[in-house]
Amino acid sequence: MSLLPGPFYYGKEINGMPATKRVLQQETAGHEGKVFLGPDGIRNILPHREPFLFIQSVAVDVKNETAYAVMDMEAISPIVAGHFPGRPIVPGVIVLESVAQTAAVLGLILKDLNDESSETAQILFSDAEVKWKKPIAYDPDRQVQLQAKFVRKKSAFWFFTGQATVNNEVACEVEKLVGKEGSGTLTK
Repeated sequence: MSLLPGPFYYGKEINGMPATKRVLQQETAGHEGKVFLGPDGIRNILPHREPFLFIQSVAVDVKNETAYAVMDMEAISPIVAGHFPGRPIVPGVIVLESVAQTAAVLGLILKDLNDESSETAQILFSDAEVKWKKPIAYDPDRQVQLQAKFVRKKSAFWFFTGQATVNNEVACEVEKLVGKEGSGTLTK
């Protein structure tokens, strides 16, 4: 059973402009502080693109500062094919990256709703404390549920917790995920 109700309301453009606070205000009206994103909405927020965009849908509960996402198993199929042939396992770093992408969506939406204006377009994650509970066997029909919870912000640093579950069993617990606001400028 999916945690994400459909249809997804976020990700539309208004007069050719990507998702902004104006879109958030319009799209959350009547949805009691919840934001629902499909692939287009996620692409409007995150700089990631296929084949490195690992989440396919996100529901953000603004009041509880929590995001729920579904991992895109189709996106990871080429990676998993070689990890390991005959018994494919989703690499832990892909699971962690998926939780981080969920946290980034949450953080950027909270930042936008709280009128924190700056040039910052992304949150770059650099530190995590993770407990691996069980491997996730790859199955294209399997649904990996992701969760990220905002804990606090100190200066430019964002702190989150998170987890990945399969069939209501926790496969990975992220006890601390630290992100720093970034400018979006790549190092040459």
